[in-house]
Amino acid sequence: MSDFTLTSLYPQIKSWLDEDDLIRNFHYTRTLNGSDVKLYLKIKSPLTLAGADYFAATFAALGANPAHFEFLRNWDGKEFKNGEVIEFPEAFPFKLAVTGERLALNLLQHASSIATWTKQHVTLAIKKNIKLLDTRKTTPGLRSLEKYAVRVGGGYNHRLGQTDAWMIKDNHKSCLGGLKGAFEFFKNQGAFYNNIIAEIHDLAELKQAQDLGIQHIMLD
Repeated sequence: MSDFTLTSLYPQIKSWLDEDDLIRNFHYTRTLNGSDVKLYLKIKSPLTLAGADYFAATFAALGANPAHFEFLRNWDGKEFKNGEVIEFPEAFPFKLAVTGERLALNLLQHASSIATWTKQHVTLAIKKNIKLLDTRKTTPGLRSLEKYAVRVGGGYNHRLGQTDAWMIKDNHKSCLGGLKGAFEFFKNQGAFYNNIIAEIHDLAELKQAQDLGIQHIMLD
């Protein structure tokens, strides 16, 4: 289970539900009749499960009992084979199931695909004592989910925000007087000396970065 609480996810969940106009027109959900239905997830390809909190929060935000999803939330990181079926022990009102299913599945599938890809590559990298780190190039609005999915897959989060570490990129070098000029600029801004990363392109830049004491090197 992640560190997320379901209620902390409600604002995002409700904003996504609102894309389907389901908050303003919530009476639509209440008018859907039908008996209770059983929910199940059919696995169509091998995967590492991730995003169960978001799946649960979607239905809980619509009024479902959060306790009914507790078992699934404990399965983040579990591997499933093609054809396996996850059955929910409790029945759900049809109106909740049909209203929340698309958003819940989208979030679960997205997170699980990231966790699965990460796990596959971590399995290869660990043989060479290599750690797999993610980037800050996340989908707008989904950073917490995507970063969490990387951790579920065995990867490591590199930067959660732009100022977690100062990264000297080509545009910095072009505008700030090369690698040394950019390095001095970041130091003068109060950047932690050991938390500066430099993007380099050749051995000469590597030597310069080492002479400056930069410990984190990125090959782009």
